[in-house]
Amino acid sequence: MPSVPHKSPNPATSPLVRGSRYVMLGLGILYGSWQMKRLSKKEVEIQKVEDAIRAKRDARLAKEAEANMKVEMNDLAKEMGVENRM
Repeated sequence: MPSVPHKSPNPATSPLVRGSRYVMLGLGILYGSWQMKRLSKKEVEIQKVEDAIRAKRDARLAKEAEANMKVEMNDLAKEMGVENRM
């Protein structure tokens, strides 16, 4: 199998192309930081709403867990022949 020589890239890149690449890189970085700042502000508001929902849900689940525990303890008391304790 014949070996194909590796051709190096063209070293004579136009200064306009090189400059354009750096300008686009800089613009991309600026756009990304602007988007990050804008979306971070929105996320703070979303997190406040989600925290309130999460707190309500946790309270409801704790209440349900306590009610279930009382029922289970009373069932266990009946099985063991003890009067209801809860």
